[in-house]
Amino acid sequence: MERDGNRHAIIGLLLQAAVLAALGSCNATGLTSVLDGATGSAVSISPMHVVVPVGEKLLFTASDGVSPYAFSLLSGGGTLDSSTGSYLAPSTTGTAVIRVTDAAACTADASLSIVDPSAVPLGIDPAAFTTGIDSEATFSAYGGIPPYAFSVASGAGSVGSTTGLFTASTAAGTTVVRVTDAAASKADATVNVHSAGVVLGIRPATLILNVSGSATFYPVGGASPYAFSLSTNGSGGTVNSSTGVYVAGASAGSDVVTVTDGAGSTVQATVTVLQLATTVDYRIAAVSLPSSGNADTATGAGTFTLGNYGVGPGSQTVSWGAYLSKDATLDSGDTMVTSGTRSALASGATATVTVSGTFPDVAAGSWSWIVVADSSDDVVKTNNSATAALTLGARNVNYAVTAVANTGATASGYALSGSFTLTNNGTLAGSEPVPWTAYLSSNATLETASDTVIASGSRTALAAGGSATGIAFSGTWPSAGTWYLIVSASAPDDTASGDNVGASSSVSVTAPPVDYVVDSVANSGTTVAGGSLDATFRLTNGGTYDGTKTVNWWAYLSTDATLDTAADTLVDSGTWTALTAGYVQPGIAIAGTWPAAPAAWYLIVNAGANDETDSSDNTGVSSATVTTYYAVDYCADTISITSPTDGTSAGSLTWAGTFTIRNNGGSAGAFAVGWTAYLSADTALDGSDTLIGSGSVSALAAGGTTSPSVSGTVATSAGTWRVLIRVDAADDAYAVNDTGYGASTIAIN
Repeated sequence: MERDGNRHAIIGLLLQAAVLAALGSCNATGLTSVLDGATGSAVSISPMHVVVPVGEKLLFTASDGVSPYAFSLLSGGGTLDSSTGSYLAPSTTGTAVIRVTDAAACTADASLSIVDPSAVPLGIDPAAFTTGIDSEATFSAYGGIPPYAFSVASGAGSVGSTTGLFTASTAAGTTVVRVTDAAASKADATVNVHSAGVVLGIRPATLILNVSGSATFYPVGGASPYAFSLSTNGSGGTVNSSTGVYVAGASAGSDVVTVTDGAGSTVQATVTVLQLATTVDYRIAAVSLPSSGNADTATGAGTFTLGNYGVGPGSQTVSWGAYLSKDATLDSGDTMVTSGTRSALASGATATVTVSGTFPDVAAGSWSWIVVADSSDDVVKTNNSATAALTLGARNVNYAVTAVANTGATASGYALSGSFTLTNNGTLAGSEPVPWTAYLSSNATLETASDTVIASGSRTALAAGGSATGIAFSGTWPSAGTWYLIVSASAPDDTASGDNVGASSSVSVTAPPVDYVVDSVANSGTTVAGGSLDATFRLTNGGTYDGTKTVNWWAYLSTDATLDTAADTLVDSGTWTALTAGYVQPGIAIAGTWPAAPAAWYLIVNAGANDETDSSDNTGVSSATVTTYYAVDYCADTISITSPTDGTSAGSLTWAGTFTIRNNGGSAGAFAVGWTAYLSADTALDGSDTLIGSGSVSALAAGGTTSPSVSGTVATSAGTWRVLIRVDAADDAYAVNDTGYGASTIAIN
């Protein structure tokens, strides 16, 4: 209902006086049907009866009859294009008649009423109705000069000053609702509030709409449920049976909307549907502009609402301007603050327009905003402006902190560096130093009681509009996590504190990337079982940050290449000072003792520090096994018998052959090596074996060999025999392998 009230606000009550004449027709009676149009009808003109605001454009069209058509101004003022039918109403009120003549000289006339929309008196809709206690209804205003203000003139209840939403009281009685326009004109509506048994009513009770216009009807009183219907349908309109939404048809005429309540009571509303001329009426419906500021500074953002309250769509760009005025009346003494344009609006449409600019350099005090909007197709120029109060202060100093940012690394425990920009957004130069403080915070809001101060300083005063960029600060990052850098700055002459604090975006602080790598593990000494173990490894900080913590390391002996601290043998451990990023430390010494028993070993080193972030490469392994030996270790092997041979008869036989004496130890022998040869029936040397021969050789170097020969004659009985060799030396450290035997045997018959 509010929208429809707005749509007929321009023409208001004048539309109720418009005369709806019968459809015109060609008066050239007696013409044969061959002179009629294609449809067999006489020429007609559209629209036939219309109310037109002064200065309004209107297009007349012809149909039926015999083309071509010619238009003429039969009476009244205005200008008319004879070929197109385009009419421009005069600037004064009155009446006019437009005629169209077809090729058969048949004519049809259209009558016009030319009115001044601003002369429509203020009205309120509905003007009177009955409702129940504690119920709601919405009033709308038309005519007069917007904006409108609603109030309760007498009685109980309340009404929204701008919305017109009325709420009845909880007691029966009579309430007068009043609307006041910008010219202080008033219109009243009477509301009868009943406590029970309210007679069924409908609102609006009467309505004037353009073709295809819409409105919503509401039941008042009665008993639910309610059902809406069309008792008379002259325009071809429709109504929703449950919601009461009514849409006018495409033709002029009268419609009757009926509502039926749950008790079977009915009440009706009359709708007059007109074929109206198109009008565009722009208004500033509402303003929300800054109420305070300072001369020669930014205004801040404000808005106003622009609406097309005419019944036709706009086609021209809307220009607008925002002015600063001392008396709230736009004249040559006012100063434009900002201006702009926006595209045309459809009928009933509104748009929010943003206003921002810079206040002029004027004296401090009370001022007014004036916002004006206009377009070339706006036919009502008296309602195109709105005002708002404004208090301006003097030019000022206004420091703002922006662009707070981290400019360095983001590792926990390492150096923090950041910067910010300080700007004097005021219109006066600062005269006092600007102290600042930088904080670390877990969120983007400064909380001086809990946030950590990391740096502070002072900056010299800035000129009006001046900026100092890249003001640096430093500190140390705390534990890993998400942090914000916040800077607060102000000065004794700073008059606006709302922008003195700036915060960075979130900064993700991680553990420092210190990464120790162990490799090049190698034996560097002897490999004597039970002897000294000497080895080295290389330690590298492969990270991008310097280490700050001592590096601990451990060296193990393992029978495989995988570190198992529970099973492997720890041979040495130590520490090393922290390494800088990328530093390589070779040759870190390992010292220990080889296990007593010879074996094949892997050397494994593990190292790490408390500030390391990657422990996956903390372990290094020797590239191959290290085999240990005794210091001096003589043994006999490779025993070969040259005589006798298989099948020799028993008796006194000469046994001859060769063998090898070997030093398997890791050190050179220092004493001669003695050897003895025995004839044995098995591989174990014992008292039953027979001595064949003996001798000695010089001491052998580590890994050295010599191959002496043996020859001796002994009584040999039938059987299977082999030769055993035993070696010995004063410095032989491992006696277990001192006896060797040949792989082959000799059969004696």
